[in-house]
Amino acid sequence: MGQKITETKKKYWRKKTPTRGMHEESSALGGIWLRAALIRAIRTTAQTAIATIGTSAVLSDVNWRIVVSASLLSGILSVLTALAGLPEVEQAIYEEEENDEQSV
Repeated sequence: MGQKITETKKKYWRKKTPTRGMHEESSALGGIWLRAALIRAIRTTAQTAIATIGTSAVLSDVNWRIVVSASLLSGILSVLTALAGLPEVEQAIYEEEENDEQSV
């Protein structure tokens, strides 16, 4: 379904920082999920802005209010859609559980 997470991506997602605590394991909005949702929202917002700007024939004809409005809406919708689940997070959790079972 989703992208396969490579070892380098897995290291990036599981990067240890002082702000991560025990809540990461139990909170749906903590750690890996929040990072993945924000990255996805930023990418979606940028893609929408590029597409909206690209519809004008000349740069001076760009309606900036529409660009900002459509981009913000796409970012909000991306985060709301992420509440249903993010494949990269589900795979990271699955791989982590697999590694825990193998080490026992």
